[in-house]
Amino acid sequence: MRLLRKFAWIFLTLITILFIAVAVFIYMHKPTYDGEVSFVGIDNEVEVHYDTYGIPHIYAENEKDAMQILGYVHAQDRL
Repeated sequence: MRLLRKFAWIFLTLITILFIAVAVFIYMHKPTYDGEVSFVGIDNEVEVHYDTYGIPHIYAENEKDAMQILGYVHAQDRL
């Protein structure tokens, strides 16, 4: 009986630690829809606005910058 009780406490502790780890992982990898992010390799300022449906609208001065930011926006939503 004592062994079973000890096993139950160990199992409960492991499940709790796993739950906390998953919650922290999910919280840390949520996409950011506001604020500023700096990138290496971007020539000019690029603005990204999200509409009420979560669709990104990218405003850039050249196509290269727009495509790089488009890749970043897609990657953060897929994670």
